[in-house]
Amino acid sequence: MENTQYIFNKLNYFCLPILRVLKLFNINIFYLSLSAKTSEKKEILAAKLKKMQILPLPLEFEKKLPNDALAFYDSDPNEQIYSSNLQLLNDNQLKKISKIFCQNEDLSPILRLVLQERLWPKNGELTKIQIWKKNNINKKIIFITFESLFFLKPINYQLKMNIVYIPLDLISMLLEILKLFSYSFLRLKFKKTGKLKVKNTDEKKIIFVLHKGTTYANLYDKKLFYSEDENSPFNQKKIIHLDYFNSNIADNLRCLKINLKSKLKIKYFIKIIINFLKHIYIVKNRKNLLGLLLILNEYRKFLIFLNHLEKLKNVKGAIIDYDILCSKALIIAFKFLKISTYAAQERFIHPHFTSFANVVVDNYFAVSTFAADTLKKSKYNYIKTILPYGQWRSDEFKKIKKDDMPDEVLEAKNKGKKIITALGYQCSDTWFDSNVDIITNWSCNRSFIEDMIKLSEELKNTQIILRYKNLEWLKLPYFADLIKKINEKKNLIISTNYKAFFHSYKLCKNSDLIIAKHTSIADECLSYKYPVLFYDYGHNYIGNIVSTFNYKSSAIICNNYQQLLFKAKSHLEDNENTLNQEIEKVHTDFFQTEGKGLVKNKIFNILNRI
Repeated sequence: MENTQYIFNKLNYFCLPILRVLKLFNINIFYLSLSAKTSEKKEILAAKLKKMQILPLPLEFEKKLPNDALAFYDSDPNEQIYSSNLQLLNDNQLKKISKIFCQNEDLSPILRLVLQERLWPKNGELTKIQIWKKNNINKKIIFITFESLFFLKPINYQLKMNIVYIPLDLISMLLEILKLFSYSFLRLKFKKTGKLKVKNTDEKKIIFVLHKGTTYANLYDKKLFYSEDENSPFNQKKIIHLDYFNSNIADNLRCLKINLKSKLKIKYFIKIIINFLKHIYIVKNRKNLLGLLLILNEYRKFLIFLNHLEKLKNVKGAIIDYDILCSKALIIAFKFLKISTYAAQERFIHPHFTSFANVVVDNYFAVSTFAADTLKKSKYNYIKTILPYGQWRSDEFKKIKKDDMPDEVLEAKNKGKKIITALGYQCSDTWFDSNVDIITNWSCNRSFIEDMIKLSEELKNTQIILRYKNLEWLKLPYFADLIKKINEKKNLIISTNYKAFFHSYKLCKNSDLIIAKHTSIADECLSYKYPVLFYDYGHNYIGNIVSTFNYKSSAIICNNYQQLLFKAKSHLEDNENTLNQEIEKVHTDFFQTEGKGLVKNKIFNILNRI
């Protein structure tokens, strides 16, 4: 038993009795994730399991991850997920079932992307298992999963593994169907399907589909598609905010809230059952049955969205907040109602992922001509018109006035110091999530901070400002010693201003150099030719972003601390501006756009024609 390891994809409280029995046989057990109703209950469960010597799979502590690990985990270069996708339903089967959504248009390419989205998370978990197996080649791995989407045998490293599938998710799915049946036919009390805070007049209406609210954390507000014209249908007070995440939306905003877990109308429930029976003939195996059920679940969401959208009069267009994360069922509902959809590319890197960054929209405002060309060659999107107008948040760089310097910068500038803004990743919230994570674990963040401390000691005439998505990691005792060291440094600080939106953009604009884990704001800086060095390594890996896209092997990528120090020092001291020349090349290759002026103005030139 010592050479055999049992790895569960997910554990919950119901698993505890059987786990206690297994531990009687001295079995080595690990897990990838935990399931509980609250974060507090998750932590209690993790502590119980730890006492039983059942631990999260400790990928964080592997000495070295395989060089291609991150590519397989994130961008799926061998298109393994797509191969799996075709096993669920082939093109012919998908075309037949797509008719339930619309008789006049073949929507099978969109449904293919629906299946792609569902498979991606499972591929990531399988990749973690394979990384572990490759680094522990002499161990026998038995992977136990309760989810039907783990039907594939891993092929990344051609390693022999045993996968045990216990179909608890199918049982859960059947129980959900029975619950919906009871809600529909027995008229039990349940949450309403939606709430409409809109006066349904005949005026022209625009829908703004929100992804979890009108702000992104405390970093920026989503104001791209708002017009300051009080009479415009794009005005914040006039536009209809569609929310299906139960987000907090201000009471003074027009809002349509939709609950996708609500009861079905009887006629919709009957439609789903009839369509299941009508298409059961396409099922040849268990995988086909799973594919059919996944598409019918999307059809269920489509019917709920359609039920609410049909009640709105004179809707002329729908704006998508987060391009790749918008429900495909909602997009199909807009198509059914002949409502044109519009979205702006959220991140430069997304078109280079073949796995999860799938865009379905009529009109797409891409970040550059390079991105537009990449999208046109890809089968992982369904877009009618692509307009390469730029990265909308980068407009903030033009709006920031020269004398509007953040407090973190002003004092150091007055002392004649060079400013470095160091953009780190957010951290896993808990030790058990951190252990399993590859990129945002505690050890990775520790390594980044330790390098910034060393850099502050080497570059004494600089002020290094650490900036994160949030500062939750400061509460973790694990980082207490590093925080103490930072506080002792005169030229290294942590930026703590999260009250003002777009504060990160002020820091970057006023910096002599930006050092970044790969983030969207770093690409936005490159679009304005600001000097950026990518910190593309961790404590046990080399090459995160280059595994997906390497900027034509640009010198802006740093693979170790020595490279980072040399390039940072050279840039701050080099009168020939070698890094600036490299940035110019990167800008020419990847960030050219059509038209001049603010991205928002170019986009509104199109939107005002609706």
